[in-house]
Amino acid sequence: MNGVAEKINGDSMDAVRTLLLASGLSPGFWGEEFQCYAYARNRLPHSTDKKTTPYEKWYGRKPNISHFRIFGNLCSYHLPKIYRNKLEPVARKGIFVGYAMNTKGYRVSDLEKRKVTKIKHVKFDESVIGVNGKKRSFSDRSLSDNLGVVERRWRTVS
Repeated sequence: MNGVAEKINGDSMDAVRTLLLASGLSPGFWGEEFQCYAYARNRLPHSTDKKTTPYEKWYGRKPNISHFRIFGNLCSYHLPKIYRNKLEPVARKGIFVGYAMNTKGYRVSDLEKRKVTKIKHVKFDESVIGVNGKKRSFSDRSLSDNLGVVERRWRTVS
């Protein structure tokens, strides 16, 4: 019954679907992607007000987006000493699946343990997307630069 809310939900799910397909991750990550999409969308201008972002309206300051990364990027993260012994590697490979809430850091899916972890010290390999190790092409780069914002073009039927 609420057309505006339904359109926002539809557009959001279109963006989530697009980014999941581009990353090669399973549909089981849709919740992580939805949070990542909402985080980015709230820090970018919308079509209703191109001058300010929802974040800026809420907090009264411009958001810092220098930490933005591409959903599904291959990364490695530092494993603190308390979680490893002396002979284990100091880093693990993972896939970037979002931003940590209420703290600085990222959400990373550990490839070995198959568990999502909040972590601060992460190195990203922005040339590789997803678990299949797909190299980014020019078209992938333009998709990620738009942060998954899907533009719909409607045709009128008469």
